Amino acid sequence: MIRNLLIIIYMFFVNTTLAQNDSIKKILQKHFKQISEIECLYKQEKKLSMINKPLISTGIFRYDKKGDMIWEQETPFEQIYSINKKSNNTSERYINQFIISILNGKILENKKVQVSYLDNNDQYIAIITPNKNFMQNKINEIKLNFNKQSLALNSLKIIFSNNDITNINFYDK
Repeated sequence: MIRNLLIIIYMFFVNTTLAQNDSIKKILQKHFKQISEIECLYKQEKKLSMINKPLISTGIFRYDKKGDMIWEQETPFEQIYSINKKSNNTSERYINQFIISILNGKILENKKVQVSYLDNNDQYIAIITPNKNFMQNKINEIKLNFNKQSLALNSLKIIFSNNDITNINFYDK
């Protein structure tokens, strides 16, 4: 009797979780389809295993649905990083396309990763875990936190396989 009750509770939990995941996924996919461009401030903090203090940089982030992304770093020194779909370097093009897939939401549909969803009072959270042989030797997990009301990306956290962590917080201009 107890065993049957536990099975029923488990099935309810699994079905509820799957429904919640599907619901959050649909909300985020709809949001990504509506985005044409993004411009905001950012603060990036990198925690590297070989350095005691985190590396902090700030600047302006720009993304265009055509596939162009610009990180205009202002501190600790000025630097501009440009990422686009077009690159002559195969490795660079692959990394650029992966980053852009996070920004345009296509990562949520990628069969080479597993995505789980959570939500709390003010955020939707997408946790992306690479499947075997896909970025797994470089990345353990990517965590995206979205503001529940505006659906704006609040933060992006990447945990690398060597346990280095990059955390980027995004702010309105």
